Amino acid sequence: MNKNLVAVGKIQKAFGLRGELRVHPEVFYEDFIKFQQFIVISPKGGQKVLQVERFRSGAGKTIIIKFKGIDTREVAEKLAGLSLLVPEEELPATELDEFYIKDLIGCKIIHLSREEGFVSDFLAQGKIGSLIIKTSDGIEVIIPFVKRFVKKVD
Repeated sequence: MNKNLVAVGKIQKAFGLRGELRVHPEVFYEDFIKFQQFIVISPKGGQKVLQVERFRSGAGKTIIIKFKGIDTREVAEKLAGLSLLVPEEELPATELDEFYIKDLIGCKIIHLSREEGFVSDFLAQGKIGSLIIKTSDGIEVIIPFVKRFVKKVD
């Protein structure tokens, strides 16, 4: 299978009794529902393709998904915690000042012309996400990903 897979959502838990799943999307809702299949990788490393049967909105920013062949809560529960992956080339193009999380990870942090560290992770929190920065001293710092703190991404 494709080596360049990108996480576009995370399965939170089973929803209801008929195999539906509550998913937290990591891309815009409009982009997420365009995908008709996802790849999941089990903790043991096995890959499986899941075909979408239907989507619907869940509470907050979650999405409820029903996959073909996942018809009971018990089967759905086994997928909890797994990331939903798609081949990188299937991602929609970004607009100016839009970024995929995967493109931010590893970016150097420059402050006053000095390298201060790098982006080690991204924390999704409500409407505003935060960058987790690993400083040159090995300290982790969390910075809101807003123009007030992040002046430029290149």
